[in-house]
This record gives sequence, structure tokens and C-alpha cells, in this order.
Amino acid sequence: MSFHFPDKMDKLVILFLVMIASEAIRKKGLGDVVWAVTKHKYDGKKPHIVFTYTSPDGDQGFPGELIVTVTYKLVKNNELSVVMEAKPKDKATSVNLAHHTYWNLGGHNAGDILSEEIQILGSSYTPVDGELIPTGQISPVKGTPYDFSNSIVLKII
Repeated sequence: MSFHFPDKMDKLVILFLVMIASEAIRKKGLGDVVWAVTKHKYDGKKPHIVFTYTSPDGDQGFPGELIVTVTYKLVKNNELSVVMEAKPKDKATSVNLAHHTYWNLGGHNAGDILSEEIQILGSSYTPVDGELIPTGQISPVKGTPYDFSNSIVLKII
């Protein structure tokens, strides 16, 4: 099955789940809706929480009802596992989930996160063109603004 997206705006809507569209034409993306907590475990080994959202048929122009789940789980030495799934219920549809959660490690009401440190052990990234569409090229992060191989304080970035 294939889908036809006739103009650049449609490509941006797909790529960023409507997050960068202007407020005048913005539709609610999955980050703008209330998700239900469908499962949780607070204590013992592997505490976890599962959030579920059902996107109705026709939501953001896509066919079919889509059941989306995100599971956050602590595993091994308090490593965070994030698993995202999307299953069409009644019609084939196009979906590409992206995780853009930001955490204030100081806790709720602890102020901004600018004193937090970040380190990403990634060696490459995918550049985008002038319309923020990935070019398909894979480039090294070394020496670029995307090089977080060494820990850096956020307010310095």
C-alpha cells in the first residue's frame, strides 16, 4: 500500500507529527493529547508504566483507528527502557513514532534544566535540507554542534 502526500507541508506534518506546523493550521499530534495509564508497577523488580492512546479513523488525515502504546521500564542498573508500538485496528495506515521526551532530573518544580549535563554516545547524525527534511546522508558528529561525546552542561550549548 502507498500513500500520496502532494506538497511540502504534508511531508513536514508526517515528519514532525504536526509539532512544527503554525498554530493557525496546527492539528493535535500525539504529544498534545491525554494518554491513559493502562498498566503500572511501582515496586519490586522492573517497575514500569504503560500509556495508551487510540487515534481515531481520519485523525490528522490518516486512515484507520490506531492504537498507540508507550512503555517506560527500569531495567538492569536503573536503565530506562522506552518501547513504542502502534497497531492499526481496522485499516492500513502510515505511522512513524518518534520519542521527544525531556526530563528535568531535579524533579518537579526544581527550576530549569540548564545546570544539567548531557552526554550522547552517538557517532553520527542525519543532516536535513533547508526544509528540515532528512537528506539520507549519514555524517559524523565529531567537530559539529551535535557532538555530545563528552559531557557538557546544557547552559553552555
